[in-house]
Amino acid sequence: MDRPKKISGSGQSRTASLYNYIEVARFLGVDPYPILKDAKIPISAFANPETWIASGSILKVYLDTERASGCEHFGLLMAECRSLSHMGPLSMLIQHQPTPRDILFAFTENWRLINETLIYRLEDDGETALICADFPPGYGVRSTAEAAVAIIYRAINEIMAGRWLPECIHFRHAPPKDLSAHLRIFRCPVQFDSDFDGISCSSDALDIENPGKNPDMLRHARRFLDILAIERPKSTVIDRTRHAICLLLNSSDASLEKVADNLGRTARQLQRELDTHGTSFYDLLNETRRELAVRYITTSGHSILHISELLGYSTQSAFTRWFVSEFAITPLKWRVAYQQEEGFLPSAASN
Repeated sequence: MDRPKKISGSGQSRTASLYNYIEVARFLGVDPYPILKDAKIPISAFANPETWIASGSILKVYLDTERASGCEHFGLLMAECRSLSHMGPLSMLIQHQPTPRDILFAFTENWRLINETLIYRLEDDGETALICADFPPGYGVRSTAEAAVAIIYRAINEIMAGRWLPECIHFRHAPPKDLSAHLRIFRCPVQFDSDFDGISCSSDALDIENPGKNPDMLRHARRFLDILAIERPKSTVIDRTRHAICLLLNSSDASLEKVADNLGRTARQLQRELDTHGTSFYDLLNETRRELAVRYITTSGHSILHISELLGYSTQSAFTRWFVSEFAITPLKWRVAYQQEEGFLPSAASN
């Protein structure tokens, strides 16, 4: 018997992701230096916001600070300290786009220049648009999810000078005891225990004209970002496969064929690429389900039935059988043990 697998992945993020962290930690009564040291982030990294550090280290800082402070809205406080300028060259590109829709396209296409782990995507059926923040398994915890959604919300609001107002903010996790920070930052309803982390708005709201657009500055920003994009290495096939699995699980169609098609490959091509990295599609699928199952059961108010659907199972009994085979405990007993022990994770069956 052992603990659940540790978070995996080799993505990186700019040090700007921790902008004002020391001040926020102190505000919450937490000594930031031992936390940074334990996460192996040197203080010298803060001198240059363009420094790249492991996303896993940033995640550890978020988790440890939230735990030490007891503050459930730590992620919102971190996002509240940031402005467009902290996005570096990307800020120039997005603030001169003609509409919120163009802002989102530019943001999603170039966000990797800031963060290789988090992915923003836009879904639009012509009536309702969803702005989703997607993480690989294990990274989308309460604090990082709330920071990610608040960052894109605040960026569009700042650019549009308050003219853009979404219909609702969505979070997968359960509501906190104190909603004051959410009410202060978001000028619209906030829904918890949702099926995604992100923002919903009308499709028409994405086509409002940006009053501050500047075509000349936009051309300059594009040229500069083209140069930066060449300098950054591409994400690995493992990272892209994990993200695709996360996107397709809800539709109960996270098959090898569908994921490969999402990545522009055949099933044979994708499996061959994964073989060269010493893993398989089914290993990644199972790992993704493990991480998401633990997250949903411990941090959301979703029923076990709904969680089974989110993880692509057609019946609750099938999900329960899989969960017991992975963790040697039923999902319900895991949730009860977690709640009774105030965050203690039961031992898990090794793979």
